[in-house]
Amino acid sequence: MAARGGARRGRTAAGAGAAGGRTARAAVAAALAAALLAAAATGPVRAAPPRQAPSPTLAVEAAPATATVGEPIELRFTATLPPGWTLVWPPLGGAEMFDEYVQAMHANWLTQKARELYGSAATSGSFQIQLRYRYNPNVKSLVAMVPAVIPLLLLMIPTMLAVLSVVREKELGSIINFYTTPVTRLEFLIGKQIPYVVLAMLNFLLLVIFAIFIFHVPFTGSFMTLTGAAFLYVVAATGMGLVISAFITSQIAAIFGTALLTMIPAMQYSGLIDPVSSLQGVGAFIGKIYPTTYFVTIARGTFSKGLEFSDLAGSFVPLFIAIPVLLGLGVVLLKKQAN
Repeated sequence: MAARGGARRGRTAAGAGAAGGRTARAAVAAALAAALLAAAATGPVRAAPPRQAPSPTLAVEAAPATATVGEPIELRFTATLPPGWTLVWPPLGGAEMFDEYVQAMHANWLTQKARELYGSAATSGSFQIQLRYRYNPNVKSLVAMVPAVIPLLLLMIPTMLAVLSVVREKELGSIINFYTTPVTRLEFLIGKQIPYVVLAMLNFLLLVIFAIFIFHVPFTGSFMTLTGAAFLYVVAATGMGLVISAFITSQIAAIFGTALLTMIPAMQYSGLIDPVSSLQGVGAFIGKIYPTTYFVTIARGTFSKGLEFSDLAGSFVPLFIAIPVLLGLGVVLLKKQAN
């Protein structure tokens, strides 16, 4: 008795891999027929009579004659059953079973082609899979920490100098010159800010030189991008110092207060230790508005990731916004006359 199974379409990745070409129809048919017959005892065909009965045969034809990657293949199955045998169709597992057969056939074909091209080296396991980090592949702590320390130093020192420049005049009494002259509050603050911005940029250049030539941290990105971001950052940092100076009248208090107000948020909420995206509540709010968060991103991106301005443009926007906001707060909080 002969039974013909319905035509079935499926996709196979035949032809991929080392050969990169086409696979013959005969190879597809023979391999799939062998796989189906191997599962005949528990799958499509089950025997009821004694074991002495003749065994069934199964033939598979594939169309078209050749197939490329992703091209559908039509498979025709023809089963010849001796008397007393029963064909169970569709087989247990249905389409999933045929998918597994085709995948196993394809993997076996790829292995054969690899052996033909590379010999025993194709399956001898002469290679090892290792995890490599895309940035800082050697996992050196200096490469990760030095670019992040630069924003800390450019924040604390310029901010502290800007605070002391105003508080010192309050403590010595020379602030009376500001009260009695027609100089506006904006002019006074900008005059206090400019020298420390210049000094901070010189400090920035020294820090970059030390990072590259002393600590041997590779610089892979745009130096102009990092320099422009540093300028905006130190202007914002000195502006922060001018805001703090409005509330402090003692130089000792200015030193301790500035250190606390700058270093704690910079260390805890700017992404230096934990990503800002992992913070919640007030910590997340501080991390999103603090200038150090964005300069840390720029410093690490230019040092370790080879990023340019186009890649970091989004981190420049908060720095641009922080400058007029901080300078405006300093102008509003600075008093033009003594109490």
